Amino acid sequence: MADQDFDGVINKTDLEKFLLSTLKINSEVLTSTNLDRLYKLMDYSKKGFIYKSDFKEVLQETTNAAWLQNVKQQMGLYLSKNFQDLKSSFESIDLIRKYS
Repeated sequence: MADQDFDGVINKTDLEKFLLSTLKINSEVLTSTNLDRLYKLMDYSKKGFIYKSDFKEVLQETTNAAWLQNVKQQMGLYLSKNFQDLKSSFESIDLIRKYS
């Protein structure tokens, strides 16, 4: 359950705990910058917190096309700024998986 404190919304602390404990994301990978970016993308309604419906929206294929396009653009910008090419980005992600 992503809503760790059962207040009806997912705040940044809830999301961080969920990613670390449930999804077993390595804490070295889940930097505050990465958490902030993910939180901003998942805050579908831009209210400063994530509704459970926002969280479900991200995980389902019925995601709003404009939101999904924004996510793709943000990912593309991140990859282009941090990696020389697409192959090196996938190799980096693969290394993170191996050592997580």
